[in-house]
Amino acid sequence: MSYRISTLSELTGIPIGTITAWERRYDLLHPVRATSSGYRLYSDADVALLLRIRGLLDQGHKISEAIARLLHYDDALAPLRDQLRAHLLAYDRPAAERLRGRFATLPFRQAIDGLYLPLLVEIGEGWANGSVSIAQEHFATAWCRDVIAGMWFALGGEEAVGPRVLCAGFPGDRHEIGILAVAVKLALLGYNVAYLGTDLPLEEVVRLAATRPCDLVCISCVRAWPEADIHTYASRLADAVPPGVRVVIGGPGVAAVAPPPGVWLATRFEDLEGLVARSGGVARHPGDPSDQQHRDDREPDGEAEPDAGETPPERERQKSANRQSDEPVADDVREHRQARVAEPAQDAEADRLGSVEDLEQRRDR
Repeated sequence: MSYRISTLSELTGIPIGTITAWERRYDLLHPVRATSSGYRLYSDADVALLLRIRGLLDQGHKISEAIARLLHYDDALAPLRDQLRAHLLAYDRPAAERLRGRFATLPFRQAIDGLYLPLLVEIGEGWANGSVSIAQEHFATAWCRDVIAGMWFALGGEEAVGPRVLCAGFPGDRHEIGILAVAVKLALLGYNVAYLGTDLPLEEVVRLAATRPCDLVCISCVRAWPEADIHTYASRLADAVPPGVRVVIGGPGVAAVAPPPGVWLATRFEDLEGLVARSGGVARHPGDPSDQQHRDDREPDGEAEPDAGETPPERERQKSANRQSDEPVADDVREHRQARVAEPAQDAEADRLGSVEDLEQRRDR
């Protein structure tokens, strides 16, 4: 989709003047000109990028820091990626683990997008041209899969109280890294994610969507299946899920597929972020049980009841403090844990983001 700057401002909550200032100063966005009207047009990727920058600003980062973090970390991580590739192609798991310890505090999304996914693309290309063996490719993929799965378990994606998501692979598609990475990224954004793995029959997705209230169903499609097969699957899934549940099919396999009616297609995670922003967000399903009920259901057996004067937030904060250790923790995991036990913010969006002048003052600080 293409958007004029006024619509871009509405979708991101960032004033028009701030967007144009960032374009001039940081070479941030590169809109195209509509041939008929001459208006500058922005993409879904631009929406997603601005939302991520806004999130970093809300966390206290300067604008220059946020942009550097989002746009330039790939080059900075290239040496680490090269070393990791060498260890994995040599089947040296201990060396890969030692190297991983050097970037244990790297934010999960940065590690996924700057290290693991580009590394797997490089190794996949090596397999295609014959410079990497099948065994080497499988070894590297298994190691990366274990690391990203560790991120998933560290986040506790099904403990979040945000919109509920089901993540699964297209029937017959056994590529797991992409949908697992999506589950981690959604969990980082506060979604309550049920990760179902790969190659899941349509009937199983529909059955779970009907019994476990959800707001979004994400299906990964890496292989290039016939467009008719994807359309048939998408139509059946969209018709079968409860009303109000959004369906998105994403991955390289849908890059050349026309969007089926009532279904989102997204070749990249940033496309999904843009689609969600354009639609006004993903709302909680009205049939969801209360968040507190879900927390109660997940308490371990035998755990003592809270004291009479102890409120649930106080109890959650104490539990979180008890779980802390001296191990290095990625910044986004620490922020994720803090967000789950923090009191709700009281300031309105306009007060948090403010005018162009407010943002400039925040940048200078």
